[in-house]
Amino acid sequence: IVSGTSGEGVESPVERVLREGVVIALADHTLLVRADGVRIPIAESGAPIRDDTGAVRGVVLVFRDVSRDTRAAERRVFMMDAAAALSSSLDYTETLSRLAKLAVPVLADWCAVHVLDDDGKIRHVAVAHVDPDKVELALQIGERFPVREDQERGVPAVIRTGRAELYPRVTDAMIGEAAQSAEHLRLLQTLRFRSIMIVPLTTGTRVLGTMSFIMAESGRHYDDDALVFAEELGRRAGIAVENARLYTAAQRARESADAA
Repeated sequence: IVSGTSGEGVESPVERVLREGVVIALADHTLLVRADGVRIPIAESGAPIRDDTGAVRGVVLVFRDVSRDTRAAERRVFMMDAAAALSSSLDYTETLSRLAKLAVPVLADWCAVHVLDDDGKIRHVAVAHVDPDKVELALQIGERFPVREDQERGVPAVIRTGRAELYPRVTDAMIGEAAQSAEHLRLLQTLRFRSIMIVPLTTGTRVLGTMSFIMAESGRHYDDDALVFAEELGRRAGIAVENARLYTAAQRARESADAA
């Protein structure tokens, strides 16, 4: 058990109840560290077990997983911040870059954004990670091995179908399938992808691009609940992109009319 604020270990509640003989509750932001390293927010209380003489003979501990409560609070704050980012600029490339950076590390270890250009080509416009060196590596991989439009899964497939993809646990076989060469496979393996969501940026029935959310070093995994939230974010981002494009088109039309 560790503090969620400092990351330091906290005193065992069992020892404290045995020593003080009182009911105790751990402070907020306490984390239970699983054997695989995943940290789970918990609420915990402990109470002494007494015999007929009143002496403390044991301890009852109650743990409650508050991950859902914590996650819901984080998402409310994130969506407010996302709304501000999406309305901050009419340059949609800049807006999407801000949104990707905002997603790390709250929603992802990695976040990448692709859009469809006017000529229908898929363009990589943003990537975010807490480590700048890894961002540079990801950009280099993207330049050397751009997405293939005929891919059956991944960004091109989501753009074609408008359907999100969820991979709760990324396997070595999946990485091998995505690799375009032995060198590409080696580079992908260094990124240590563990769980992936790819959602469309949509406005009405049109797909304007995708946002990819990736878990790696943190060991976290996505589920259906996370996908629903990400899809809503994709819809909002898609509307922002469409509004920015419409505004730009209107400006150009005005300028052309004035020049004529």
